[in-house]
Amino acid sequence: MIEFDLQNIESLSSEIEAYLHLDDARREIAILEEKSAQPDFWADQDAAKSTMGKLSQLKGTCANFDEAKSLLDDAHEALEFLNDDDAQDLVEEAKQNLIKVEKMMSEFELATWFA
Repeated sequence: MIEFDLQNIESLSSEIEAYLHLDDARREIAILEEKSAQPDFWADQDAAKSTMGKLSQLKGTCANFDEAKSLLDDAHEALEFLNDDDAQDLVEEAKQNLIKVEKMMSEFELATWFA
């Protein structure tokens, strides 16, 4: 059951990562950060605010996805101890992480509907 949930979440994670074009977002973050470091960046305050808003949005999306992916990786590693009686606390932590990841992925999926 847990392994099945993990596979479903990993599949959904891959789909969301592709849909959100996170590789492109990371490249755009680097470009916008470089742009914002230019001495005349704030000369046009409206454009600068718009750029900083876009940068903040992209960073937030990537950070949230990275957090979910990290929890998913942790759960995957913990499941290796599924039959080890001494590591049941790790298994319980993995279950809790899967619940968090599932919620986060559902939120990402919902957000993609309105993007």
